[in-house]
Formats: sequence, C-alpha cells, structure tokens
Amino acid sequence: MAEETTQPTPETTADPMKPVLKLRYPITFEGSKIEEICLDLMSLSGTVLSAARKRYESDGKHALIIGALSLDFCAYAAADAASLPYEAIAKFVGPDYYRVAGAVRDFLVEMDLVRENQ
Repeated sequence: MAEETTQPTPETTADPMKPVLKLRYPITFEGSKIEEICLDLMSLSGTVLSAARKRYESDGKHALIIGALSLDFCAYAAADAASLPYEAIAKFVGPDYYRVAGAVRDFLVEMDLVRENQ
C-alpha cells in the first residue's frame, strides 16, 4: 500500500494561456476535491473583468489598489477563468490563493506591458 504524502505538488503548464495549476494544498469544496485548476486566461474579456470587479465591490471589498494590482480582485477574475465560484478560490490555502490570483495578475500586467512596448 502506498503511503500518503504531505509534500506540496508542483505547478504544471502546457499552454501559457491556459495554465494548469496544481494546488500544493488540495481542498474539498461542496463535496468535490479540487487538486488543480485550469485558468483560461484568454476568456478574461473586458466584460468578464468588469463583472468580476462588480462582484468584488458588491461583496463589500474596496481596495486602495485596483484592477490588475489587487490580488483579491484577481482572485475573483481567477474564479471566472477557472469556471469556479469565488467561494472555492477563497478556500484555497494562502500559498495557493496567492499563486492563483498572482497568475491572473501577471497575465493582466504582462498584457499591458506587451501592448505598451509595441
């Protein structure tokens, strides 16, 4: 019988626009175990990001830093990119929460930098 490991699991990415992030600390949400998520970053249109911002604000969250620099806002956008409710992302253990939100932030900031340098 194989021993269960408590070692963190690594991140894997095949397509940089649809990275698959393996959670270091899997969670159970609404009876389903979440061990990895796929972020469809190209699905984050202006409409999707605007809706994420409205949900973020309607939950009573107001950041001094807005948009792509707010990791909490990026977590809302990550939920959309992963087709998960925000409540699932919010349950991620700290390092996974910030890694997932950070992946969206990096995507949004990188796209801004690429556009400025063209």
